[in-house]
Amino acid sequence: RSIMQRLTPHIEPLSLDEAYLDVTGLRAHKGSATLMANWLRAQILENTGLTASAGVSFNKMLAKIASDINKPNGITIITPADAEDFISTLPIERFHGIGKATAKRLHAMGVSNGADLRRLPATTLVQEFGKRGQFYHDIAHGRDERVVKSKRTHKSIGSETTFRDNLDDNNELRNQIYEQNDDAFNQMQKKQLIAHTITLKVKYADFTQITRSHTLSSAFSSAESAHYWLDKLFLDIPRHLPIRLVGVTFSSLAPATQQLPQLKLFE
Repeated sequence: RSIMQRLTPHIEPLSLDEAYLDVTGLRAHKGSATLMANWLRAQILENTGLTASAGVSFNKMLAKIASDINKPNGITIITPADAEDFISTLPIERFHGIGKATAKRLHAMGVSNGADLRRLPATTLVQEFGKRGQFYHDIAHGRDERVVKSKRTHKSIGSETTFRDNLDDNNELRNQIYEQNDDAFNQMQKKQLIAHTITLKVKYADFTQITRSHTLSSAFSSAESAHYWLDKLFLDIPRHLPIRLVGVTFSSLAPATQQLPQLKLFE
């Protein structure tokens, strides 16, 4: 899972060794989901010694089916252009979401593959299977609107350090703050997130602590772009005692794909 997180934070675990990944809009690996999947498989092999299979498609149902085709060490891609033909010949037992009991009932209705399922009206399936029948009708037509639901939503990403000896020198403190800023920003980049809010945390020698925050309308573009605001926040921190801890946290997070290019004036 940690290898997957190097690619995208949008991960929905399916089981111990399976997960859905939403790579919509990612620019890594030329924006190709196929190249991303092959990179993941190579990284898993290099880091764990284990092979992995992958399925690449435009919705969860097809991606899951595709991932089962070339196990234990292969990849299958189902494009929108291929989907109808692929579904038509797919045995009903291979549809993810259709169990043995449902498959048995469908066989009794004369349904043995995707083409047979596609011919049944939605009303017939709903009458037979309730709300689930609409889902069966949709997947027979290659439709699956379920989104990838990340198990964990990051609300903030930060880094802090406690000094061996309390510090009182402004230059030393500022350098330590920049180090924590760099660490926090690098974590955020690895998770392909952007942030609009930065918070400086200071703990004094008597263990009391204080925070100061600032929010921008546009996201922080680099670790260095936060230095100006960290300096201003640091100047706003009371300096009545030596300092034992500093920390920097980024919040108001969003996927990096949501960041729009900044327009230049007169261009």
